[in-house]
Amino acid sequence: MAMSQVLSKDSEKYLYQQVIDMIKQMQNSGTIRVGDKLPSLRKLSQQLNVSIPTCLLYTSDAADDMQ
Repeated sequence: MAMSQVLSKDSEKYLYQQVIDMIKQMQNSGTIRVGDKLPSLRKLSQQLNVSIPTCLLYTSDAADDMQ
């Protein structure tokens, strides 16, 4: 699965929030479906050119949304 959206460090939104928005947009467009595996934190951080802790914040926030 290619993560092609560009994240902006100049945006008013935090990078992890931009990652969340990107994943939700991909779900809404049918690019990914519930149950699909996402890349590992390391691979996701490399694909999006962000730190692993930023991706970790995404996974933590996404898990909170599921509860």
